[in-house]
Amino acid sequence: MKRRIWIILVLTACLLMGCTPAQLESKPETTAPTSAPSASATTPTTVPESAVPSVRNLETRSETVWVNWVEEELLQAESLNPEEGEPLFRIDSLQELEAFYEKWAPYFSFDWGLDETRSFDENIAAYNESFFGTNSLLIAYTGEGSGTYRFGLNRTYVKAGSCLYMEVKYLNDPEIGDCMMAGWFTVAEVSKADLVDVTEYHCLRVGLTYRGDDAYMTEQAGVYEFTARDSALLYENALNVAPIETMRRNDLHPLYRLDSVAELTDFCRTYAEDAQALGDSLSSYDGDFFAEKSLIVISVETRAGPYHYHPGELTITPEGDLMADIHWAGGPVGIEEERSWWLVVYAVEKSELENIRLYRSGIHSDGHLDW
Repeated sequence: MKRRIWIILVLTACLLMGCTPAQLESKPETTAPTSAPSASATTPTTVPESAVPSVRNLETRSETVWVNWVEEELLQAESLNPEEGEPLFRIDSLQELEAFYEKWAPYFSFDWGLDETRSFDENIAAYNESFFGTNSLLIAYTGEGSGTYRFGLNRTYVKAGSCLYMEVKYLNDPEIGDCMMAGWFTVAEVSKADLVDVTEYHCLRVGLTYRGDDAYMTEQAGVYEFTARDSALLYENALNVAPIETMRRNDLHPLYRLDSVAELTDFCRTYAEDAQALGDSLSSYDGDFFAEKSLIVISVETRAGPYHYHPGELTITPEGDLMADIHWAGGPVGIEEERSWWLVVYAVEKSELENIRLYRSGIHSDGHLDW
């Protein structure tokens, strides 16, 4: 009887204080810590599925046309995504299409095709006021150092209700290339209804990854700027132990493998000064993504100005050595006082990462600057 009265008194006190029996039972005993936890020992925080932004795939019709090559930076400054990725433009009316054509015609060859690839003139001939009544065009520019490559649309999707992502993929892996600088427009038709709430735009390139001599497709999510909380800690906990043999020692950059939302969340909280900002940039990698894929992320630190980087080839040798080759795409020469960091991201099928014995990374460019 006394036990029952005691339980009733405890429950009454809980209700008056605003807690519940479940909260009372789940509260652990606390003891004073013997030492401060290190950042490298941070416990991964699981993000509930309900907190992961939803992803909505869009139905599109698309065609990739050859337009000749121009400096990517020229378009990037005028694009919807001036900070990162492939330059992306949105056209909502026939008048906007005509203005776009007039602005960029002096830089491109809109009336030329290349082999089986049609010209931009041929592509846009069918668009009229009726089309733009309910539809818009998304136009992404992709440049390469060889005219033997071919590109196409991988997918277009909206995450978190307002962030649009367009992915342009390689369609081939030519064994022999030419030295012709080349560029393509990937033109996608999208319903205006699907773009009503879109306020942010991204365009990613999907590249080729190799296991031995066999190429397979992997998503390359581009490059994200962030500020490291502790640069030394990034190096201390990295998986890679040495740069690729053909690269210089100073091309070593910390590489991490992330297999879940929890590991991605923990990476952002442990290494990024603004964990929320970096987490938002990578929030399209949700539970569905990590069910079959993993992320290979590489931190690049520089004091030489706002360089531009792209994910290069990700090679897995028959012996199980993973080698990530980052492409340096240029930038100003000179030393700045403030450091900057870039996170180069690859998305790879989990099945391709089985039995990896060694992780390596390096930056490749003929004009690479020694610091």
